[in-house]
Amino acid sequence: MRKLFLLALSLLTALSLSSCNFLELLPRENQKTPSGNASFVSSELEQPAEFPPADASPFSSSGEASGDSQAPNEEMRAVWLSYLELKPMFSGDFAANIKSCFETIKANELNTVFVQVRPFSDALYPSELFPWSHIITGTQGQDPGYDPLQVMIECAHELGLQIHAWLNPYRIRAGGSWELSADNPASKWLEEDSDCVVETGGGLYYNPAREEVISLVVDGVKELVEHYDLDGIHFDDYFYPGTDEAIDKQAFADLGDGRSLEVFRTDCVNDLVKRTYDTVKAKSQEIVFGISPAGNISNNLNRLYADVKLWGSTPGYVDYLCPQIYFGFEHETAAFDKMVEAWEALCTSDTVKLYVGLAAYKIGTEDTVYAGSGRDEWKTCEDMLKRQVQCARQAAHYQGFALYRYDSLFGSSVSEQVKKEWENLSSIF
Repeated sequence: MRKLFLLALSLLTALSLSSCNFLELLPRENQKTPSGNASFVSSELEQPAEFPPADASPFSSSGEASGDSQAPNEEMRAVWLSYLELKPMFSGDFAANIKSCFETIKANELNTVFVQVRPFSDALYPSELFPWSHIITGTQGQDPGYDPLQVMIECAHELGLQIHAWLNPYRIRAGGSWELSADNPASKWLEEDSDCVVETGGGLYYNPAREEVISLVVDGVKELVEHYDLDGIHFDDYFYPGTDEAIDKQAFADLGDGRSLEVFRTDCVNDLVKRTYDTVKAKSQEIVFGISPAGNISNNLNRLYADVKLWGSTPGYVDYLCPQIYFGFEHETAAFDKMVEAWEALCTSDTVKLYVGLAAYKIGTEDTVYAGSGRDEWKTCEDMLKRQVQCARQAAHYQGFALYRYDSLFGSSVSEQVKKEWENLSSIF
């Protein structure tokens, strides 16, 4: 069986495809596509993090997946709905706009939506810990007079969709020009010149090494699961904001206790993840907690200090991992099938499901991120996503996929190539 699997993967890899960079979208008014799909496009970009390989091989392990490409029972078919799609919805009738969006998701046979409810130390719901998000009214801290998250939950459940609250635990501001509100917890720490907030890479981030920060993030999760009928809590790939020793220099001096900086940072992130999981489960065993880490395992471990090996092998940290395997089969440093093998080998706990994050945003574009000879495989292919799901289904721990992101597939002016990709992918649902 293993030999047949490898032969099948070789044949898949030999097929001619194409490659891509990030799909640039121009701002438009809320409108319907000719097919009736809801489209809410923003000119900003929520760029997925794609790092170069840490060494000659981006794979931390190699394993051979086995089985066939049949869909598992209750396969999760998710889509990320970022603040970029949400932002223009607030300029009109939000309830009507989100209903149209969720109806499109349902009509296309997806069953789960990851909704970004805290992109920048803020909230798309009334919170005692975080200010109202600026994406709602244009001003952080301004009450819109209703609860967008409750609207989304009710709409999703009426349509039979699962809804997970997607949070960015550490990010406060990443290059934006909008002002922090006075009631943002980051504002207080900035006024006090506390190292709970750090500036790096042109952005502001919470210091992952400080207990006050960990408690704030965990309390924010507790607030969500206690007040809302959510199906899940979802973190993405933004963990340590860099490798610069200055980020947590004082905290490391205070709390390092003989550990290396790498071990100290990893322990801090693990503490957050473990406490988040425990907080979710204290409310309900039915609510899931999952993380969508970067696809490159080495970079998770060595640059983001995200201990995906521990999370995938040990019960009590996550219910699922959804690595962002945003690469094609011909990518020279991170071929899709090899990455699936590596993540399958990493997810050894029977309590951890493996979902795969797929780069719908790359359809029709050139992949300039260390793709080498595979840089063009996304440019003309029409069945990349289909073949990726078929490949991933052969992994023993595989239970579903997530597509980044909504507008890349269901926007107002998607290309014929995107439509063909969707037709091919949906043919295997």
